[in-house]
Amino acid sequence: MTNKKKLLFFHFDMSGGGAEKVLVNLLNRLDPDKYDITLSLVFGVGCNLDNLASHIRVKSFFKRPFRGASTLMKLFSPRLLHKIFVKDEYDMEIAYLEYSPTRIISGCRNPKTKKVAWVHQCRIDIPGVFRNKKEMHRCYEQFDKIVCVSKESRHSFIKATGWDDLPVNVLYNVLDTGTITTRASEQTDITMNHDILNLCSVGKLEKAKGSIRLVKSLCELSSQGINNWQLYLLGIGNAKDEIIKIATEHGILDKITFLGYQTNPYKYLSKMDIFVCPSTFEGYSTATIEALLLGVPVLTTDCGGMQEILDNGKYGLIVDNSDDGLTDGLQKFLTDSELLAHYREMSVKRTPFFDPVNVVAKTEQFFDDLLK
Repeated sequence: MTNKKKLLFFHFDMSGGGAEKVLVNLLNRLDPDKYDITLSLVFGVGCNLDNLASHIRVKSFFKRPFRGASTLMKLFSPRLLHKIFVKDEYDMEIAYLEYSPTRIISGCRNPKTKKVAWVHQCRIDIPGVFRNKKEMHRCYEQFDKIVCVSKESRHSFIKATGWDDLPVNVLYNVLDTGTITTRASEQTDITMNHDILNLCSVGKLEKAKGSIRLVKSLCELSSQGINNWQLYLLGIGNAKDEIIKIATEHGILDKITFLGYQTNPYKYLSKMDIFVCPSTFEGYSTATIEALLLGVPVLTTDCGGMQEILDNGKYGLIVDNSDDGLTDGLQKFLTDSELLAHYREMSVKRTPFFDPVNVVAKTEQFFDDLLK
């Protein structure tokens, strides 16, 4: 096909986060006969680079991250940054992450180029990459469309910013369902005790992701004599030392297994009895959807996007976004085998909702309408 539309996706790097994973899924599935796709990165690093299809053109400015990069870029105007980072002309430029990518792409002044900003988080603060809230607003005003990854993230974005006059749409993340189910069958390198309930949580070990309060909740339940569990944490982060300290003080360190970052988390996730998302906020949790696709019962705080993912609690247990709410939910799952069996059955029934063919088709239609 001739006259392919040139799309530029601009991102920070391709590390192991959820946004990077779903970006790979989207890029690989967009029709290469319709679009000439370039991925431009501030830092040309990250394990997800290896997962990109061969037809995706990749450019990067810095070879590796360095401290103070965001502060340094804040010294330059968005317009100058765009001239520095984006050399070619495109039909559409997509800032696929809040913060630096959004600020840089907002500096595009080509009237023929359509600009799209992606918002993955429900909680929007004034990010440090912007000089102030006024500049942040001015940058977002430059975009033809703003895309949020869930209805709740759209609501939160508008509520937090007060910018109800901006063109904000909702497009769900793309998941590679085939790869998830295929790789889930691989063998693990751990021995699990199936006489108890095996819980897991997937994500960075940091306060916002709730790993600390998850461990505190389990400490509380252990003190009540509820010890029929083992927790597996998949992820790395600066909260690991605090988790170890808390668990040691309450005598449950042996009941926590740190699996670190895994390129194939599915082979562990598929073997679990319960998936827990203890986050304080999310945009549209990839890990939660992956658990559903693998038939694992889901327990989550009401942290953003979960009402849509789980259809208001029909396909998974949603609890109050608080320490007490998480503790109560864990107690229900650990003591009520019928409830657990119910949500195991319901998780499988949710799978068709995440069909990537439908999600990609809607995304392409969004691009095509904007490019007309």
